[in-house]
Amino acid sequence: MPKPSSEVIEYVRRHLENNKINTTERTYGLSKLISYPQLFRLLAKDQQQDALVQLSALPLSTQQLLLNEWQARCLSQDIRNPAGYLFGMIRKAQLGTFRASRFCQ
Repeated sequence: MPKPSSEVIEYVRRHLENNKINTTERTYGLSKLISYPQLFRLLAKDQQQDALVQLSALPLSTQQLLLNEWQARCLSQDIRNPAGYLFGMIRKAQLGTFRASRFCQ
């Protein structure tokens, strides 16, 4: 015998409440130890968050050097996708192949 609709609704409501997924969103804020270039602040918030997560695995001195280099390159060259360029530079730093150019030495 099927349950009356109000009982079904109540069952589903309780079932959903009991199976809630409780998650805490990780947020990474700007470090007070790093001077973030103006260009970084112009990135979309999700791009900033992703970059901060990836940068956090690097030493502070490398983070600062990389951000300075990134802004200098973006301002002096025709970089079509600054966020993509930043993530590429971060990846090189993680692999140990990032080298600062004349901009930041």
